[in-house]
Amino acid sequence: VDPIRFYVIGPVNDGIAENENMGNYWFGADTFPIKDNIHFESLFLHKNGTLDANPPTTDEGLAIYVHDPDDPIHTIGGGNMLVKTPQGDRDSQGQMNLADPNFAPYTMDREGVVKFETDVLPDSLCVIGFPKYKLYAKSNPGNTVAGPTDCDFYIRILDVYPDGKEFFVVEGGVNARAREFAKSIAEGHENDDALFSNIEVGKIYEYFFQMYPIAYTFAKDHKIKILISSSNYPRFQANANVPIEDGAFFRRKPSDGRTYIYKGIEYAPRTSVQRVAFSPNYPTHIELPVYGQTSLITAIKKQEI
Repeated sequence: VDPIRFYVIGPVNDGIAENENMGNYWFGADTFPIKDNIHFESLFLHKNGTLDANPPTTDEGLAIYVHDPDDPIHTIGGGNMLVKTPQGDRDSQGQMNLADPNFAPYTMDREGVVKFETDVLPDSLCVIGFPKYKLYAKSNPGNTVAGPTDCDFYIRILDVYPDGKEFFVVEGGVNARAREFAKSIAEGHENDDALFSNIEVGKIYEYFFQMYPIAYTFAKDHKIKILISSSNYPRFQANANVPIEDGAFFRRKPSDGRTYIYKGIEYAPRTSVQRVAFSPNYPTHIELPVYGQTSLITAIKKQEI
């Protein structure tokens, strides 16, 4: 008997006959993440909103969005225990359709989110393990042009069905102050002594972090979509975009009126302009643990040809 069993999610009622037997089965293994028959492939984000296997060849510029800690992006779907939908009518759990008009204005189709999407996939793709994300970004809170600050970045992966539904798949996030610790986990050598430090306003940093685990089959004629934001509330506290003392936290809720003292200076929560970079020097991308011999890179490039 396998000591570990997990369910590989696949398409359901997508109207495509070829996808009827894709995914939706139990997988037995000795360990998780599994090591056999797994290879990582990268999908690169581009300023124009595309997501493909080609790294940037020129400086494409910056994707810009605003993070308001008093108007955060709402948690919809995922492994949540106590989070409710914005309407409060059900638990916000599992593979929910973020394109639902009850949810999209809170999570996806609103200020504070930037979106990236592949072309239609010419073949199915099974992902098992921990996706990794490498983000290059900078933060400019309020009217501040210099000095220390803090922020968060959240990534959500969606499965876009042919009929327009957009189902939550998996997510992950990183706190800027914890970037070195997060990187050590993503690189496979967790460092409990990693330095936690504020970032400098307006400086581009690399954020390399591991997302939550997933076993999922993206089916033929579907698309992969990525959302980037700097909040995911109430699952995670909405970052106030202020510098934090070493070993300390600023616990708050949106619009609760609380302030924070850093080195004797009082800070109120600040709205921040976030900028994501796309260039040969800053190739923002996601790394997917692909199961089997299918090559996402080959499939997408064949389609482009």
